[in-house]
Amino acid sequence: MNPHYFAFIELGKALARKKGLQWEMPLEDTGAAQDGVGCNLTAAAGDVPPPFYYLRDIGTEVKALAIVNAERVEGSAVDFLRP
Repeated sequence: MNPHYFAFIELGKALARKKGLQWEMPLEDTGAAQDGVGCNLTAAAGDVPPPFYYLRDIGTEVKALAIVNAERVEGSAVDFLRP
């Protein structure tokens, strides 16, 4: 992985931890978080509920997915990520 991209991801993880957000989310095949899982954006913004806003749809990007799967093939992965 490109070291600059790696640093970008690590910064995202650090910011998520600082805001009390869950970085790792179990996802369905469609890219949406499984029921009952998501990032509480209301709390992350320091807002007072209600309402509550959650990020639950990570989604997929077809071109990026092709690149990731190509890297997984090089690493001998047997399963592929799907859009």
